[in-house]
Amino acid sequence: SKEIIFYLIKNFFRNSIKVNYLCCLIKIIKPKTVVTIADISLDFSLVSSILKNSGIKFLAIQDSYRQIEVLSKLHYLPNYLTYGNHEVGIIKKYNKNISKVKSVGSWKAAVAKDYFEKNNINLNEKKYDICLVSEAHFFLNQEYVGVKNIIENIGLVARYTLKFCKKFNKKIIFSGRADINSGNKKNGEKIFYRNQIKDQEFNISFPNRSKYENYRNLINSNLVIGSHSTILKEIFEFKKKILWCDWVDTTEFPSKGICVLKSKRYEDFEKKVLELLEINYQEYISKIDDIDSVYNTNVDTLNSLKQEIR
Repeated sequence: SKEIIFYLIKNFFRNSIKVNYLCCLIKIIKPKTVVTIADISLDFSLVSSILKNSGIKFLAIQDSYRQIEVLSKLHYLPNYLTYGNHEVGIIKKYNKNISKVKSVGSWKAAVAKDYFEKNNINLNEKKYDICLVSEAHFFLNQEYVGVKNIIENIGLVARYTLKFCKKFNKKIIFSGRADINSGNKKNGEKIFYRNQIKDQEFNISFPNRSKYENYRNLINSNLVIGSHSTILKEIFEFKKKILWCDWVDTTEFPSKGICVLKSKRYEDFEKKVLELLEINYQEYISKIDDIDSVYNTNVDTLNSLKQEIR
């Protein structure tokens, strides 16, 4: 439209064409709220900053695990919704660019839960003793520049878990990261773990993500094991036990207690897993320092999101 073309020309040297276009489009549409799950998007920050006096509410929702370095350097955000109080504390302490921050849990886990309820899917069925979370992906080295031995440590979690299950005859599901219909990604994931696990047989179960089978694999297990995957935090929406193998530099679990293992000795891993398999969820939670720091368990996530958007 003429209005958009004129705006692009007028602001050509102020911002990128994309940011100028988004600003003009939003001004024309005049929405009450603009929402993004791309919570680290510089474009969203710029647009919300340029239109901060427009009367429009700009809302960013945390989409995955964020390190302290990322949270402390987030650009301007008027409103930010996080998983737990850990992120809230970091932002209030280190980041003055965010006006309002609130913990509400994970939107993805909440939508999955809503899907299960609407389709009458039984979440109480226990099919597996242990769910091992795959943490392989093609761009691992690019996303974790400067992190030492990350691939080896991810592989170590898998080797220890497979060894434990074989020794104690435990039923395991190795839950894949790639969707069941993504051929190249599935093959890449298999190759990633085959390079790390050369002396043990394993089978990765790739989920149908449109049916949230990645969450169901975890829900149907007694214990979930991984090293830094976002889903290890999200699964608290379903009241599941997890073990966070804290072996990857620059990533850390937001709390202390029985759910974290820092030692890389197999004997310590075995002892910890045996303990976690024996106790129930309530006893497990009682041995974690401030569970709401990890994930806000005191709210209905979907209703809280709806209220914030409205």
